[in-house]
Amino acid sequence: MAEESTKTSINERRAGSRVTWRPPLTGWVKCNIDAVFVKAHSTGAIAAVFGDHTGNLLSGLNSTTAASLQLAAKVLVVRASLIMAKNFELQKIIIGSDSLILIQALKSQASIAEIQVILKDILDIARSIPNCGFT
Repeated sequence: MAEESTKTSINERRAGSRVTWRPPLTGWVKCNIDAVFVKAHSTGAIAAVFGDHTGNLLSGLNSTTAASLQLAAKVLVVRASLIMAKNFELQKIIIGSDSLILIQALKSQASIAEIQVILKDILDIARSIPNCGFT
């Protein structure tokens, strides 16, 4: 019985702090990205989901990747997502991530030594898309 009440209270807490997906403006595509990293193996998995303002799934990607940092895995999925957006000739794209450090670096064009080459590549690709933002 005690185990059951513990499960209930954990589930109730999770439901109370639920994060909901926010759609992009009409005409825009939002790409939500995430990555996981296993330090012991220097590997990770990346995923991205492209959706429109109505919540329709447009496309997605997932892959394994070699990475030396969690942030490196996240920056790799941003680059892969922008390459996909460019290949699909998207004109208005928002890349969404839970990595505040990454989003701040992209918005301010700050330098982060460990991932600087990929950050520069991302900014170059983003400039080739008429309307590209990060959130």
